[in-house]
Order: sequence, then C-alpha cells, then structure tokens
Amino acid sequence: MVGCDLTSQGGIASVVKCLYSEAERTGTVDYTLVKTTDYKHGTRLTNLLVFAGCLLRILVAMPSTDIVHLQASSHVSFYRKHLVFFLARLWRKPVVWHLHASRFSEFFIMAQGIRRRMIDVAFRSSDLVLVLCDLFRTQLAESYGLKNVQVLRNPIASATPGRSASEAVVRREPA
Repeated sequence: MVGCDLTSQGGIASVVKCLYSEAERTGTVDYTLVKTTDYKHGTRLTNLLVFAGCLLRILVAMPSTDIVHLQASSHVSFYRKHLVFFLARLWRKPVVWHLHASRFSEFFIMAQGIRRRMIDVAFRSSDLVLVLCDLFRTQLAESYGLKNVQVLRNPIASATPGRSASEAVVRREPA
C-alpha cells in the first residue's frame, strides 16, 4: 500500500491506520505500507528525499508484490501516486486507486488537458478505483466512462462489547 505518513492526522492516514490495524489483527492480508511524504518534518527537500526512498523501496519490492494499492488525494498526492502507478503497470501488477480527495470534483471531474489525460489513463488502466461515496462513483464513471469504480466508505475503529478501545475492530460507516 502506498500512502501518507501515519503520524499525520488527515483522513487518508486515519483510513490506512484502520486498514493496517485490521490486517494485523486478522492476519488475512500481508502488506507493506510505503509512505510518500514525511508529515512531521515535511519540508520540500525532506519530502523529495522521502519520495525518492519510496520509489527505491517500490522498485525493490515490485517483483514480489501481488497488488499495488494507492491511497491518493488530489494535486501533488495524485501526481506522486501516478508515478508509482506507472511503475506498477511496467511490472504488470494489478492496481487499486483509493481516492480521498476533499476537492474531488474540482480536481478529477473538472480536469482538462494533460491532467485529464493522466487521470483517464490511470483509472482506465487500473483494476479498481475506490471512492468514498455514491456521488463520486457516479461522477467519475460518467466523466471518464469507467466501469471499474466502486464505493468504499471510510472505515472507523469502534470498540465492541467485551473489548477495550485499544482492541477496536474496524467497522464501515453506515451508508
């Protein structure tokens, strides 16, 4: 999974923490999280170095990787993940995009020119595109003619009876 620094407090980090926690708890998925930025020390230079390290880790891991799961937002986040997408396609790996953009319509739906072409190629060539709600699914499918878009609402960690909050189970938000 390629995503953000887990020390951040944003939405993508929260989702990744829940997914990672559940995968560790159940042992059903074995994956490596590769961060593309450094939230706490995130100068431009530091983030460039972190991303270079990310690409190196991905290049080393790609031959034994079964699937590439990209956690992306808009703008720079999308462009970083697009480069990873390109590497995954070179290795003919299945790719899942998981979009968390707060400016979803502005960035993806109203895109023009080269950005629109990049989005079109990335999503059309991927195995699955996950969005957060039905509206985003409809907009993306209609704007790009995609059939591989599905909704995956953000998971939330919640304590269950007989378990402490630290043993929380990931639950999907109600529709």
